[in-house]
Amino acid sequence: MTDVRSDLESRLKDLVDFLKKSAASFDGGHPGEARRLAAVIQMIVNDEGGAKSLLSQMGVKDRLFFYDESPDYNPKIGLPMSGLAIVTIGKSTHRYVPRLGGNPALQKQSPFDLWWNKKVYVDESKNIGLSRQSILQGVANSPVGSADHNLSGAFAALTGNKTPDRAVEAEELSETDSEMIAVMFASVRQITHELLISLKAQLPDLF
Repeated sequence: MTDVRSDLESRLKDLVDFLKKSAASFDGGHPGEARRLAAVIQMIVNDEGGAKSLLSQMGVKDRLFFYDESPDYNPKIGLPMSGLAIVTIGKSTHRYVPRLGGNPALQKQSPFDLWWNKKVYVDESKNIGLSRQSILQGVANSPVGSADHNLSGAFAALTGNKTPDRAVEAEELSETDSEMIAVMFASVRQITHELLISLKAQLPDLF
């Protein structure tokens, strides 16, 4: 049993190390890393679809809290909400970026199910309400965005899979699709941030 526990901890540490490197690469201009981040996060926490997450195999998932930096949606306001990604406005352009602790007043600790299933992107006019779980699943299955080739081998070794590194040209996407993809990719980067600070606070030996 000790050997099994040690193997699981070693695997989790490898996945955490990859998350940190992939997040840094995302920040450095490789938005396609969001797909890999999403896939690795699901390996760590997702028990749906017949698979058992690494945290569940270790028997610690239900004892952990998860940092939540998304505001709660208020339907009375009646406006769309992007809880994990915020928009920055330039002179002639705008882009979506993860919150990354920019508003400490929003940060709270939640049990996994609340953190995982909370609606963090809502647009009632389009009948859209997305949780962290649905965002991760959608992005992990997306072929959009260029990934960092330097991390391809590490990702394949950790997951036994390879992700497409093809970048879809902007002309292939509608303006609406492009904007939604930007929001979802930035949201995955924010989920990565929340997971890493949660694990660091409670399982510091991983770091």
